[in-house]
Amino acid sequence: MTTVSAPADATTGRNYIAGEWSDSGELLDSISPSTGQVLGSYRSAGRGEALAAIAAARRTFDETDWSRDPRVRSRAISELADRLEARVDEVALSLSRENGKRLPETTWEVSTTVDWFEGLAGPAQRRGPGSRVVRVFLVESRCDLR
Repeated sequence: MTTVSAPADATTGRNYIAGEWSDSGELLDSISPSTGQVLGSYRSAGRGEALAAIAAARRTFDETDWSRDPRVRSRAISELADRLEARVDEVALSLSRENGKRLPETTWEVSTTVDWFEGLAGPAQRRGPGSRVVRVFLVESRCDLR
């Protein structure tokens, strides 16, 4: 499994597409609605970035075990849950600052997301090779990416 590391200066914000950090898109400030303080910056993503991300996801689905081996998906989702769980307080504080919600509410949201990921990962972990599993198919939808 590939580990993704944040850019050296995460406050400048960059898009992560097809395994690489990109500086494409306009650099915008994230401003706290309660204080007006600039919390950091992020890159906007437009049609080009969206199409590149969709193409990368499609390649991953078609060319790796991601679509064929539920254990691969289970390990990835479980790792995501573990990493998020280790940072619940940090992520909840960031969400609270970014959108003005009360900290108990954002803490509950992040903790619930961890539970949700753990619930998704669990069924595939409990199944052995050759057993019947629920298959997840990539659903392609039409998006207006103007």
